[in-house]
Amino acid sequence: MTYLFFHDGAFYDSRICGAVIVQEIDPDWDGDGEPPMIDREISPSKIPAGAVPITEVERDAMFAAQTQGKLIQTGADGRPVVVDPPAPTDQQLENTARARRDKLLSDSDWVTFRAIETGQAVPADVAAYRQALRDLPSSVGWPREVVWPTPPAALVS
Repeated sequence: MTYLFFHDGAFYDSRICGAVIVQEIDPDWDGDGEPPMIDREISPSKIPAGAVPITEVERDAMFAAQTQGKLIQTGADGRPVVVDPPAPTDQQLENTARARRDKLLSDSDWVTFRAIETGQAVPADVAAYRQALRDLPSSVGWPREVVWPTPPAALVS
């Protein structure tokens, strides 16, 4: 029989984390009749004290919610609960926005390099787009409400 447990944000399965018990002949057996068998624990349980039993249905519901972006946490009663993730911090939003901005700049580098290699000017719309990307961190709304510039046609294809 499988038993499932939850403790401090972790799930435990008795088949993996439970004690290993073997049956052996009772050392006090006197040799008469059928030998009595006793259980002997050869590996202790790795399921922590205070773990609460849960059903497979509960566990599966938690995992399904997790695939939808929810987090599994320990409730006040020690049971697992599903919660929304915290909102991203300004620093996380800035890191994400900066990474996107840097990628967009990198994706448009080829136009600038081609212009330099051929001795031509960088097209004005590409230069304006790249400048708008570089100016984003000082724009109003950064990093929570970024208004991304529209790439010129030369970069869309």
